[in-house]
Amino acid sequence: MSTYDSWNFQEINPEGGVLALDKEGNRLIYAAQLGTAYGISLSAKKIQALASGFGAVHAIAKNSSQILLASGKKVLFYARADFQGENPPATMQSLTGGNISGVAVDSSNSAWVADFDNGIIEGPFPLS
Repeated sequence: MSTYDSWNFQEINPEGGVLALDKEGNRLIYAAQLGTAYGISLSAKKIQALASGFGAVHAIAKNSSQILLASGKKVLFYARADFQGENPPATMQSLTGGNISGVAVDSSNSAWVADFDNGIIEGPFPLS
């Protein structure tokens, strides 16, 4: 028998955002359409604002050390430990996509990017 829970997070305006599980951090990462990312602790059910000031996020991916947010024409990188912004790896600095609508990280620690405007998926971009 499984159980579930539901939480009221009206304070973060949960309309039109993207949600991903950060299993290692035991939290959900929620990026609101208004350009703010939140960490939601699964055990304590607490909300923590992580970063703000970016555009609408279309996808969230992660590896063991970073969380990647696909936002507009960029993939934004944040450290998993403290959610401080990081420069993208050299392999992705030349990425000049249209509207980046998706990002994923594979088992070899490489990123893949879906570019909606150009109708392509690009990768792999080694992250380490």
